Amino acid sequence: MDGLEGSGPLIRLIVKADSGGAVRGYLGHVPIPIDNPLESFDTAPVFGTGTLAVTRYLPDAKTPFTGQVALKHGTLAMDLAEYYLQSEQTSSAFHLSISFDKEGNVNGAGPSMVPALPGPDLQHAAGMAPLAQNLPSLRHTFSYTLPPTHFVEDQFMIFKPRFLADHRVEFFCHCSRDRMAHVLPMLPGEERLNILKHGPFPKEMTCKCCGTTYTFDLPELKHIFNDLP
Repeated sequence: MDGLEGSGPLIRLIVKADSGGAVRGYLGHVPIPIDNPLESFDTAPVFGTGTLAVTRYLPDAKTPFTGQVALKHGTLAMDLAEYYLQSEQTSSAFHLSISFDKEGNVNGAGPSMVPALPGPDLQHAAGMAPLAQNLPSLRHTFSYTLPPTHFVEDQFMIFKPRFLADHRVEFFCHCSRDRMAHVLPMLPGEERLNILKHGPFPKEMTCKCCGTTYTFDLPELKHIFNDLP
C-alpha cells in the first residue's frame, strides 16, 4: 500500500495493490481543486509539502514493513525512486504517464519501474539508468493498445530482455455490504447513538475507492450496533 499526505489541494493519495494484480485507490479531493491548469509535469503545487509512505506485507513476516520519505522532487516518479533508494537501498528508475481524450477520459496510461537487482553487471546498470529515464511516452503507446512486451523489446533491445512472467493488473475493489457492516461498530459510541436517534434513514455509506453506496435501515443499524432504543 502506498500513501501520500501533503499540504497541497490534493491532501492525500492512497493506492492499494495485491500480488494478484488487483489495484484500487482514492484521492483526498475529487476533483482536485486547482485554480489554473498545470503548465508542466511538476506536480509540487498539487502535492505541497508532505510525505510518501509505502507499506509492504512480506511473506512470513509477523508485521508489515513501512518506510517513508519526504516529498521533495515535485513528481511522483522521482519521489518513488527516492523512497526505494533511501528505504530499501535499491536504485530504481520510474516512468509514469497518462493520456486523456477530448472529453477528459483516460485513453492510455502506463508505468514502468526498472530496479537494480542484486548482482547486476555494473556496466549494464550504468547504461540502463539514462535509457529508463528517457523512455518515450507510455501513455501514447498504450492508447494504441500495443502490448507491453512490444514496448520492452523495442526500447530495451540492446539488453536482450527476457520475459519471466506476465500478470494482468486491473482496478478491483474488495468492498462489500458485509465489510461496511463490520466497519460501523468501530464508530465512537456517541456517534452511534446520534445515528440511531437522528438518522437520516436509510443510512448511506459510500466506498471511497469505487464509489459504490450501501444503505442500512434503522432495524439493521440497531442489530449492528447492538443498541436498543
